[in-house]
Amino acid sequence: MPTPHVFVVNERTFPLHLRYRFAGTTPGSGSKVERHIRLLADIARTRPGDPVLFYLQGHGFYGIFRIAEEPSYPFWEPPDGYLQKELGLPLIYRVRICPFEVYPRPITEWEAIDRLPVYSRDIRWSLLYRKLRGERGCSYLFPHEFESMRALFQAANPEGPLCDENENSCLDWENGQIRVDRGTPAPPYTGQLKPPLDHIQVRQGETHLQAWLTWHIGRDRQLDDLVGQPCWFANEVYAGTGMQRMDLLTIERENSYRRFRIIELKTTRTEKGEVEQIRRYIWWVREYVANQEDRIRPIWISKGFSEGAIEALQKIAKEENCEPPEIWNWEPRGNRPLFERLK
Repeated sequence: MPTPHVFVVNERTFPLHLRYRFAGTTPGSGSKVERHIRLLADIARTRPGDPVLFYLQGHGFYGIFRIAEEPSYPFWEPPDGYLQKELGLPLIYRVRICPFEVYPRPITEWEAIDRLPVYSRDIRWSLLYRKLRGERGCSYLFPHEFESMRALFQAANPEGPLCDENENSCLDWENGQIRVDRGTPAPPYTGQLKPPLDHIQVRQGETHLQAWLTWHIGRDRQLDDLVGQPCWFANEVYAGTGMQRMDLLTIERENSYRRFRIIELKTTRTEKGEVEQIRRYIWWVREYVANQEDRIRPIWISKGFSEGAIEALQKIAKEENCEPPEIWNWEPRGNRPLFERLK
């Protein structure tokens, strides 16, 4: 399954998202809005066809939409650009969406997050961590989390979806529900559609490198040796209530199993004492996401390694019964990272 995404909206912005069929992220007011690479790293993982849900603050989750085919990339809208005044906030990184399986009634936050299941594996951890942190306007869902959310939508809307991907009518939000005006076509989005690739400067730190990778995974086939050909991937993946986060996590589908690649990024040299953190990521993936037949492969990308660091990574992978780790060195070449596999 493609990566599902959740965008946070409010009562003022949600009708505009529905009407003009786009989603986006904001750094808030009073910030240097021209360069917000964490926001870009999140929205850059979107791909055409990915499912989209909206979390409307104070009401719950609405959906289901999809990332539109055209344009097939996120784009940047300047702070004084299209609909910024109407939105009331600088929604600078945006992506086009289209209806997929849109239901009128929402799923409440209590149903989606606070109503705990019998087994801890069934908790929608991605939503819970996002709620605890409350800092990301575009977050991810694991495939099984999205399917369980879809089942909740269907249960809350026994009459079926309001519209689907073939519907070109105008959508709006009224009295807590999405409504459709079939007499009015959806208005065109007439803002600029400029991709913000020049915002990413890989020499400027780990977040920039992460944003470069989330943008290029699946688009640049030269990365296949590093990240595989994932059917799902996400960045800044929460791994435990301590709020540790995996830089990247990808899932590949093999014939009889899935492979989880836990990818750690460093823009400095890796010291031996740093590598132990990947053991905790392995534990979390195995406990809450992977199945018994699935495989885990640790991947460490760094600008050099201190004495004993590579051996320590290999030891962890062996002790945790993982696939052998991949060790990569990287250096910037212009505004592009050049990767070299060491082990």
